[in-house]
Amino acid sequence: MIEAFARPIAVPGRRRLLAIGGTLALTAVLLAGGLSVLRWWSVDAGIGRELSASFELGPLGSDRVVAQSLRIDSADLIGFQLLARATGTLAPLTVLVELRVGASPAGRTTVRVFPARQLQPVRVLFPAPAGPGRADLRLRQQPGQPGGVLFGATRIDRYPDGVLSLDGVVSFADQDLAFRPLHRGTAWSAIARLAEMGPAGPVVAGLSAALLALGLSLVTIWLVRVHNHSRRRA
Repeated sequence: MIEAFARPIAVPGRRRLLAIGGTLALTAVLLAGGLSVLRWWSVDAGIGRELSASFELGPLGSDRVVAQSLRIDSADLIGFQLLARATGTLAPLTVLVELRVGASPAGRTTVRVFPARQLQPVRVLFPAPAGPGRADLRLRQQPGQPGGVLFGATRIDRYPDGVLSLDGVVSFADQDLAFRPLHRGTAWSAIARLAEMGPAGPVVAGLSAALLALGLSLVTIWLVRVHNHSRRRA
């Protein structure tokens, strides 16, 4: 009776063992590649709250200089996001942007600001990263253009280490330019910076990391299934 119900134990064949080993090796390679992407993929990430303005500063012509002082804590500052719009013209206006860290020039570029009824995000990128140290961001409309530029500003004092000034004069210490620093780093470092953004930072960073891990896992599973299917057909 015992022999009637006994079944031989199936021993995986050599081809099956090779297939399992190949699948595990492919999975390990894909996971390592995904971690490498997070570690080395360069991104320009905006740090801080979303852009918003309490009022508009301007319109300002080429004879006026807007400046914002700030502190740069890292060496990977690549630019800023601003709020601005052009008025009194149908063509975009060119704005000269200069960044000074301490007493030394750290970056100089130009951006175009388009006519609009409401403030629009403007992305400013410098040729090379700057920082750290005390810095001044200066903006001035390029001479020889009709119309003026309005810049978004805030009364919330989002940057206590800096102040907003017009032509070198600080009217109110709690006013700041509406801007966000842009930092060049890896996807991994961008997630780490999210964890520093206030009480909800760790939650946002955790969700971002979980979504990246989920996406990487789904891609890995799909590629493994395609690999196994192609081996079975062969």
